[in-house]
Amino acid sequence: MIGDGVVTIPSYIVKTEEEAKIHLIPESRFNETLSKPESDLGSPETENLESETAVQSENEESPVKQDAQKVSTV
Repeated sequence: MIGDGVVTIPSYIVKTEEEAKIHLIPESRFNETLSKPESDLGSPETENLESETAVQSENEESPVKQDAQKVSTV
C-alpha cells in the first residue's frame, strides 16, 4: 500500500515523495515475518566460526609447485 491506496500495478515505480508512505496491508502474512527478530547469524556461537576457519587455513600447508623440466630429444 502507498498511503491508503492499494497498488496492483506490476513494476509500479514509486515516486520519491511516496516512499515514506509505503506499508503492507494489515492482513498480510509478511507483517508477522518482518516483525520477527533477526536470525541467530550474529550470535556468539557463530561469531567464532569465521576466525576458526582463518586459523585453519593458515595452519594448512600450501602445495609446493614443482617446475617440470623439458627434456630435449634432438
